[in-house]
Amino acid sequence: ETEWGFERKADLVILEASTNDAEFSNEEWAEALRKTVSLIREKNGENVPIVWAGRLDKQYLAVEALKEETGDENLYAVQFSYGSSGGAGTSHSAAGHPNTEEQYVFGTVIMRYLSDHKLAEIKKQP
Repeated sequence: ETEWGFERKADLVILEASTNDAEFSNEEWAEALRKTVSLIREKNGENVPIVWAGRLDKQYLAVEALKEETGDENLYAVQFSYGSSGGAGTSHSAAGHPNTEEQYVFGTVIMRYLSDHKLAEIKKQP
């Protein structure tokens, strides 16, 4: 395990899980999710918002199931997919990873989600 410094507590945690996580079973993903959320809570406090972003149904459903099971109101899930997230094309870079255009769209989708859920304020650039 890697030791990270947690002197500063996070205001918001965003995790993206996608292409490289597709090989895990639903059960493996749910267990990894529980452990990760537990570690984040241990290091950053019970009230830090955790946003899981990704494009796989099993990940989105696991987050929603954990939220329902625990009553954790600071656990969020945002799902996006290639070609349907507001204009991203269907061509990918190596090994099915999103290309530059898709990464931009995903960032925009996440920022909108954070703003809509009052997790972050989007400030207009001068």
